Amino acid sequence: MVLVVLNGRLGNRPEKKFSKNGSPYTSFSIAFSEGKKNGEGETTWYNCLWMSAEGNKILDYLDKGSLIQVTGTLLKPKPYQKKDGTYDVNLSVMVHAVNFLPSSSPKTNERGQQTEYVKEASVSEMPAWL
Repeated sequence: MVLVVLNGRLGNRPEKKFSKNGSPYTSFSIAFSEGKKNGEGETTWYNCLWMSAEGNKILDYLDKGSLIQVTGTLLKPKPYQKKDGTYDVNLSVMVHAVNFLPSSSPKTNERGQQTEYVKEASVSEMPAWL
């Protein structure tokens, strides 16, 4: 068992899904970038599965591009062939916990208007699972 802690951005909005036996889980992808300065570096994508009911709570708080920290167990890599004929591996993490991280700069739309705001909240306003 390999425990990982990854800081990265969500590649899509988290989704609530159901397993074959009907159990709910939350699914999302996270981009982990190494040495990303001046356009150089490599980005690795991880598919994340959160089987706990707590995973459903993030559906209301996180969106594509949100900066998060994921702690979980790395699952066995699954090799696959890309459309161009090259091979790659699909990396997946069984999530144990998610922490929200502050964004280094607010998101803006194409008109330069700020679309992401940091709301200050007291401990009593925070969800119990944080």
